[in-house]
Amino acid sequence: MTDLEAKDYPNFFFSKLTSRILRMGPSFSAISMQAGNCSEGKCTISVPMLDFEINQTPLVIALCSVETVTVTVDLQDVNDNVPFFTSSPSRMNYPENAIGIIEHQICGSDLDKADVPNLMCSVLINEIPSQNFGMVSGQNSNGNEKCFQIEVLKALDFEEQTTYLLEIFLSDGLFNASTYVPLIVDDRPDQPPQWSRFPSIISFPEDTQVGHVIAVFVARDGDLGINQPIRYELREGNENIELSPETGNLTLVKQIDRDVNGAESYVLEFEIFAIEDDNSSEGITGDILMTVTDVNDNIPTYSHPGPYAVLVSEGTVGNIIFDHFIEVADRDFSTSPVPETAGQLYGASGSNTNRIESSLHAKAKNQSHVGVADENRPKNGTSSLSLKEN
Repeated sequence: MTDLEAKDYPNFFFSKLTSRILRMGPSFSAISMQAGNCSEGKCTISVPMLDFEINQTPLVIALCSVETVTVTVDLQDVNDNVPFFTSSPSRMNYPENAIGIIEHQICGSDLDKADVPNLMCSVLINEIPSQNFGMVSGQNSNGNEKCFQIEVLKALDFEEQTTYLLEIFLSDGLFNASTYVPLIVDDRPDQPPQWSRFPSIISFPEDTQVGHVIAVFVARDGDLGINQPIRYELREGNENIELSPETGNLTLVKQIDRDVNGAESYVLEFEIFAIEDDNSSEGITGDILMTVTDVNDNIPTYSHPGPYAVLVSEGTVGNIIFDHFIEVADRDFSTSPVPETAGQLYGASGSNTNRIESSLHAKAKNQSHVGVADENRPKNGTSSLSLKEN
């Protein structure tokens, strides 16, 4: 609405008023003016609804009555438009364990040109401002658009989360716009291998054949997205076993006779080490306890009690005629020899060294046999005992 008063235009006749557009920009071609209403020396001109973003050229109106008066209408801009994005990546990639600015430009504009320099941009995740990401000014800003770049504030972990859906929020202070950009986290070889099969206690019998795989160790790459081959190493082992660096198979390459070499040969402690083949990360270790179990493969033996035992000729049947120690030994550490008797002798079982209390009836022969066998009786031994009558 524009008002004309008689005091401002003394030669203008304010009883009848017509109006026409005298000069306008190209965008005013469709504008039609309404006749002014005059009363008491004052006329009012009705100007149609104009849009600054469309009709930026000043509107000049000619008012005709007795004389012509030219009125220029200068439009003032107001914030009445929603900002919009002029460029935004469809997706972004960024490596894990890195902090910095992502190179992609995100630009926005506003038909209200005065608001373009004041555009603000932020990153939301699930409609909440993100603690991992921020926004900094981009490099391509000008009078028509303002650009931004995403800054990674906290190192990302591929193993924790592989993809982020970022909501880019653009605001001119009154109106807002948003778009979504997926951020893909690129994996890096930063995780050590993890054991997926690790028999920490191994046991096998001493008669296991050379070439037999006594255990298998398996590790996988700790990086979920990158799968490097794993190399295995045997530390603090011995010449009897061998670990394949490619497969993790632990193989017996030399038979272990625990009865010959003693305790140090059948209880072994060593370490298995696994690392990525390109040595890109730290390896992982594990302690192994290996036990070689005994096999009953030796004949029990005992010491001779002496050249003879003295018989009492007047002895009666059932009397003890001698009391003597016989030491019995078995090289198989896990078996206990059990004495047996032949003829009229009998013995009592015990540990590896046994006392045999043998008796002889008065009518016994001059020589008897004493037998010794393992508990499970696969191996046995005998010896002769000479008896001398007194």
